[in-house]
Amino acid sequence: PPARTLPLPMQPMLQMMQMPTGPPRTQLSLAGEPLEFLIAPGDVLLVRGSGRLAEIGHAGGVMGHVLVVLAAPVSAQRGTAAANLLEELWPSSPGVTELWRVRTIESTRREQGLYESDVVLYVDRATRRLMVCGEVGLGGQLCICDPEPVECWQSPDELRAELRLDLMHEVVNDMRASQANWSIVTGVKAVFSNAELTGAKRDAKTLQHLAECWVRPPICTSVVIAFWQRYFTKLGWAISRASPEANIDASMQAVEFIFRYMPLKADRSLVGALEKQLRECRWCCLSQVPRIFRPVFMQAMAMVPVPFQFAPPCAELASSLAQPPRPPQPSVPRSPSPPPPSPPPASPPVAAASPEASEDAGVAAGKAEFAQLEAQAASPGAGALDELLPDRCLQEVPAAHLASACMMLEPVAVGPL
Repeated sequence: PPARTLPLPMQPMLQMMQMPTGPPRTQLSLAGEPLEFLIAPGDVLLVRGSGRLAEIGHAGGVMGHVLVVLAAPVSAQRGTAAANLLEELWPSSPGVTELWRVRTIESTRREQGLYESDVVLYVDRATRRLMVCGEVGLGGQLCICDPEPVECWQSPDELRAELRLDLMHEVVNDMRASQANWSIVTGVKAVFSNAELTGAKRDAKTLQHLAECWVRPPICTSVVIAFWQRYFTKLGWAISRASPEANIDASMQAVEFIFRYMPLKADRSLVGALEKQLRECRWCCLSQVPRIFRPVFMQAMAMVPVPFQFAPPCAELASSLAQPPRPPQPSVPRSPSPPPPSPPPASPPVAAASPEASEDAGVAAGKAEFAQLEAQAASPGAGALDELLPDRCLQEVPAAHLASACMMLEPVAVGPL
């Protein structure tokens, strides 16, 4: 005979899910001002003069001012803890939501020796100009100034691609130990002297003469020139040690770098002469920060009804339902059934029980009936247990039992309508 199966409720039901309604599209969104990708260690920040003669040697003086970048910019978004520390420096320009701290070194008349601080920059939304609005000392003290435009001179590509930050760290340590104070005498000397290396020989004697200019009382341009010439000297020695079989002269290698990228004397160069040489040596001037857009993939979504159907929650139940029917058992004569037990005496009427009590009583009665059937199946000459079960047990399943069975099943999506 075919295997009997319990009829389970398998009607599909609908559930609302988000489904794509069309092909994806690309939309450009403003990603901010990525100064961390535009400013690198060794770059030169140039602040143009504003015409105030009393501020020579300060940022924004009549002759301009230059600084050397030591580290990549660090962003401070409006509303963050880092931005709250810079609240007094926040510019009044509309739309400014981000400030940038840039570690720099410089020489000014208001500080002793080599001055190191964090210059605070921002991008003006109307002009896209890079602006300076103050600085933060190493001790956390704030210095507020009127916003002024800043130009960033990026080092040439071949230098920028292989910067040796370890050598730059050594250069800064050497300058801290030997840097003198800012000197007005050096500034006056620069007005009447030529700082270019015109007609100089490319030999070790020229390198020694340039090294003497590094330790003389500086002006702001002296820091930029001495920083890069010291770096080229250390880079020449590093290249010579890395390839001893090539027999490279470290002094000559350093002189070649200096004549190619920074051919000036550190103790007599004005800002205009430095800017001229930077342009001729292929340094890149960044006066405006470009708008950077990032592509964002957009997908239109909508709520769509999706049919679900019930499936067994585990593989064991699914495999049990898929088993082939058992072979028929040989017929065995049944023993006469015992007479049905006499009905119990009538009990006195009691109050109506609660639904929970009725359900517990029904479960207990079902267990007792099933135990009786098991006892009959265990007796000699009895058939299989499923032959003793009445048909109503497989056809007339109570609704409450079906509801319990439904709770044990899991929905599985079968696809959109």
